[in-house]
Amino acid sequence: MNKLALRDEAFQARLSSFLQKRALLCPEKLRFLKHAVFVLRDDSGQKYILKGIKQRASVQQQLDFQTVYPDSDIVRFVHFPNGEFFLYEYGYHWLLMPYREGQSLQFANKQDRETAVEVLRNFHLAARGIKVADPVIRPPLVYKWENRLHRFSKTRFLFEAAGKDSLASEIIDTTASLLERLRKDIDWYTMEKTAVDRRSWTHGDVASHNFLRTNSSAVNIIDFDLLSLAPESYDWIQLGQRFLPYVNHDIKQLCSSLFSEKEEEIDFILRSVGTPVDLIREWLLFSRRKPSWNQLFDYVSHLEEKWKQRVKFVKDVEIVLT
Repeated sequence: MNKLALRDEAFQARLSSFLQKRALLCPEKLRFLKHAVFVLRDDSGQKYILKGIKQRASVQQQLDFQTVYPDSDIVRFVHFPNGEFFLYEYGYHWLLMPYREGQSLQFANKQDRETAVEVLRNFHLAARGIKVADPVIRPPLVYKWENRLHRFSKTRFLFEAAGKDSLASEIIDTTASLLERLRKDIDWYTMEKTAVDRRSWTHGDVASHNFLRTNSSAVNIIDFDLLSLAPESYDWIQLGQRFLPYVNHDIKQLCSSLFSEKEEEIDFILRSVGTPVDLIREWLLFSRRKPSWNQLFDYVSHLEEKWKQRVKFVKDVEIVLT
């Protein structure tokens, strides 16, 4: 089911009817939030987040994990009025969680960056050792990145159309070189196996919108669709890439934020943060929207500026680590 269908009022009416019949939940209002996510208010005025997830394995892992997770800094799913935790219909497993008023953290704000680091560190500590029946084991990060680069190379014609084929070439060649070095220098098998043996968990999507500061000032982590047994450094790499634009691509500022307990992984994390797979991901998301020519030219121009900053950061990392 595509995004347009999920936005459609007729579909939402069918979904409401399904929830009433199967879940004994009576939606008074259903508001589309983002793909397969709705704000729901029932007939008693109680508000929830209704979320659809396609993969059954991901659903079960999240439910098993939240049952054992000891702290209150995550937003847990709750059962429907009929006692079930999820219901399958329209190609999705539908789950319910309490709606919490609040605002996402803003990584442009230094205090919010510090808060995100603290919350993520506490999550890693609380999650260590948690055992679930059938954990989702994902491929090593380097394989994901190589696949992303391969998909990027197939969009090269868009750069040619914008008169920036040389930019695409530089991004592809530089990224391939950085990935080859990471593949060569890092024992990915041992790193992954150690994480699984120690039961180290990663959130997998530490974007600012997944840190929610509630009206009570508590900060919760939300959206565990990419939860995985994996090296905790994967989360720190992603967070570092999210922070980069807000610390002026300055290594000292980035290190002071991320490495209070990760000194032994500085080389790996910094080299990985420099690898522009995040810029490639953003580009792939943009290109899927079928942009107009004006949108394409504007985006490529902005990407060119971001690329210059990333190249400088990569060079700075080499100077610091050699």
